[in-house]
Amino acid sequence: MAVQTLTAEKNNGKHGMARKIRVLFTNTSEFFGSPMQVHFQILKHLDPDRFDLFVATNSLGDSAAKFARLEHVCISKFYLGRAYFNGFGVLSRAVQALSHVPALVSILRLLWFIRRGRIDIIHSTSEPRAVILALILSCLSRSKLVIYAHVWNLDRNMPRRLGVAWALRRADAVIANSDYIRSRFVEFGLDPAKTWTVRPVVDLDAFHPAVDGSRIRREFGIESGTPLIVAVGRITEEKGQQQLLDALVSVKRTVPDIKALIVGWTDPARLPDGRTYVEQLRDYCSRHDLTDTVIFAAPRTDIPEVNAAADIVVSALAEDEAFGLVALEAMASGKPVIGFGSRAISEIVTDGTGILVTRGNAEQLAESIVSLVKCPKLRSALSERARQWVEQRFNEGRMAEEIREVYESLMHPASFGDRDSDALNEF
Repeated sequence: MAVQTLTAEKNNGKHGMARKIRVLFTNTSEFFGSPMQVHFQILKHLDPDRFDLFVATNSLGDSAAKFARLEHVCISKFYLGRAYFNGFGVLSRAVQALSHVPALVSILRLLWFIRRGRIDIIHSTSEPRAVILALILSCLSRSKLVIYAHVWNLDRNMPRRLGVAWALRRADAVIANSDYIRSRFVEFGLDPAKTWTVRPVVDLDAFHPAVDGSRIRREFGIESGTPLIVAVGRITEEKGQQQLLDALVSVKRTVPDIKALIVGWTDPARLPDGRTYVEQLRDYCSRHDLTDTVIFAAPRTDIPEVNAAADIVVSALAEDEAFGLVALEAMASGKPVIGFGSRAISEIVTDGTGILVTRGNAEQLAESIVSLVKCPKLRSALSERARQWVEQRFNEGRMAEEIREVYESLMHPASFGDRDSDALNEF
């Protein structure tokens, strides 16, 4: 559907038909990142016979063009300001704050539409700017508020933490992307009856074993028979890429031609010794004869091909990572995954679909890598079971069905019946 101005005249239940549930997805981000990808997957599969679907997205960035591929969704662009970044000086932050003034007009326009268009549900991510905007709109319009929390962000600086906590407590439903994150919300004090688990899913057509990764190998000069480890994700201290380098020192003794491709955004922050994290990693490679083994690459959009080029994918996750989408994409690609043990990734990588290693145990990681390199049958068995597991449990239709259940429980609580709010969402 072409980008258009939101209209309040779309299907108001004519001819005596039951009125559809009207849902507005809000997006303040300038970037079509993981949260917006989740919105896209939900919107793509929600039944248009049951729902009228709308997206209000920031005019800064390319999100509107991405959402416009969904013909049953009405999209409109609003100027909703720019994100704040830590580390700016006082003057820069003041100037940036002033840049949000024009956004007030857009917010008033958006509120007018919500009230006139009788929007039932406002669906937001848990990012501070997005969730506070959604809460304000919900309070002023009396629409129900659903928050999809893809991260645990209550450990951030105090003003943002208070804003997110306020929104979470006032929301009608809070959806966590893993049982682990849901349990943390309940521990934080949220009512279990309004918390749900709906795990992210993966595009099974884009991430598929049939994808050809030969172009990636040619780009980085890696021969077709050379064992290749891929690690995708932000290159930051908490992600633990250092553990992979520690393991590679040991792996090289057994597999001297091993290569590792580490792809992701690099944190520009300076550590106490004055270097960035990636500079520390590069220096470590120089000192341990890994310079020709490890390749660092900037973020890129062809991750299905990057995964296809790999023999093994190592999913480097922070200790309390909310979810391991990188691992899920690799499994969908038919690649054996080694994950750093965390409570969230254990919901994805299970017995027979991959290998979990203890975080901080580089020797255990090295042994797992060597065992997979030396045993093609094991790689093949894990790859096949991983793809089957993702097809069964992490398909886009399943996610949309679980979201529908959340929406209908809010709009039709009497007919929905009681819910066992103490039970986690077991597969």
